[in-house]
Amino acid sequence: MRRIFAGFLTIVLVVSLVLGVQAVDVAASRFTDWNQITYQAEVAMLTDLGLVSGYADGSFRPYNCITRAEIAKVIATLLSETVPAAEADSFTDTANNWARDFIEFCVAEGILSGTGGTFRPVDYITIRELAKMLLTTLGLDAGRYQGAGWDEHVDADARELGIYGDVVEDPSLYVTREEACLLISNALRCPVVEAYDDDGEAQYVLDDLMSPMSLLEYRFDVIPVTGVVVANAIGDLRDGVPLEGSLLHIDGYTRDFLVTDAVAQDESLLGRTVTVYTRFYSDFNQVYGLPSLQSDESTATLPSARELYAILDYGALRVSDETQYYANYQLADASCLDEMIPGDSVTIIDHESDGTVDLVLVQLLPRPDVPDEQGTSPLERQVAELVNAEREANGLEPLTLRVDLCEGARLKSQDMVENDYFNHTSPTYGTLSEMLEELGIEYRTAGENIASGYETAEAVMEAWMNSEGHRANILSEDFTEFGVGYVDGVWTQWFIG
Repeated sequence: MRRIFAGFLTIVLVVSLVLGVQAVDVAASRFTDWNQITYQAEVAMLTDLGLVSGYADGSFRPYNCITRAEIAKVIATLLSETVPAAEADSFTDTANNWARDFIEFCVAEGILSGTGGTFRPVDYITIRELAKMLLTTLGLDAGRYQGAGWDEHVDADARELGIYGDVVEDPSLYVTREEACLLISNALRCPVVEAYDDDGEAQYVLDDLMSPMSLLEYRFDVIPVTGVVVANAIGDLRDGVPLEGSLLHIDGYTRDFLVTDAVAQDESLLGRTVTVYTRFYSDFNQVYGLPSLQSDESTATLPSARELYAILDYGALRVSDETQYYANYQLADASCLDEMIPGDSVTIIDHESDGTVDLVLVQLLPRPDVPDEQGTSPLERQVAELVNAEREANGLEPLTLRVDLCEGARLKSQDMVENDYFNHTSPTYGTLSEMLEELGIEYRTAGENIASGYETAEAVMEAWMNSEGHRANILSEDFTEFGVGYVDGVWTQWFIG
């Protein structure tokens, strides 16, 4: 029968598999117009680094053009953690400008200049002009970007280093706020030039491994970290206990990673390989910007185990002895797939896209008839609440719900289901008194209600309350404790006093 679904499910798999680097969507977000921002990951990164900010009304206004004064602040912050107060003015139109200190700092660093004694702080800048500033900030030869042909040199170098990325078509256009974030974010990942040797070859700033250091690491001590998310505020693939606070944990690292609330509560990240930009501290790792999903990872979410079995039978994917299974983020085995019912889902993750499933994450909806960590099922607790509501309405003290009585009542319901009978005397365990004694439950007086065929707590309670004998047990002043057991449509109540 599994093979009947194979052709259809192969189509489902092809449609569902997710490939490619993606920024995690955190719409519960930083700015009121967050959903209008195309380059969310870049805006988030620069916001976290303190390079850009929004407006007083909470907006970012991504399509607004950026001014020369605004970019002076960004470039100055890229260059230095502190910007000294300007001692003099190089231009006639900046003395009272809010960005005066940033402008003078960038002028001193040889990155900004004016014309005819003016700076024109409120003029917009073009994509090419911003690229020129960023190339100079990276330490490239500023003389290359002066005089005739400067624009061609800027465009060539910006494209070679990836500052323009794949989106810049016309560098002569004014740069918008979000486009500026894209260019700056790309520049942050470029290596920093320390000097040029006698042959004109660039000598880069090197890290401890003697590799060229990016501007992001050089200026902010932030580096990329890649690994599998094994825990966040939703679940923990290690021990099942979610992390407290705005944290996630990446496999292979000792300390947790501090993220935004939205990222910490993103269920889709569990089990996924992500890259985060991180600064390491003594007790935690600070993440800047948004996690990005790994490009060479495949994943699909399926509505039932049948779809997964069909895909495996068809040969589109395979599992191995190394495949790990989780049910609601608790370590399990393949049998958890057999527990799935309509409404559940299963996510498969292939970290290397090699056709072997690494993780199988089964999400089981709450089962109203299955006991949980409280020792009772939600359905049983609903009946208990209704019992005490009836007692309160009749001026009686509430009964105490006991887990051992629920276990005994559930055992009686299970026995009626398995042996296909409906009676107060069990062919397996005998009478109520005999069952209580066998279970070691002490009592002075006891009573039992049973029912079959009712799907909800409200329905079975209505039936019991409309029956004189059952109603008498529920409202008896002789009882002080009780239990409720439910199995496959069969209900049992035990009362003792």
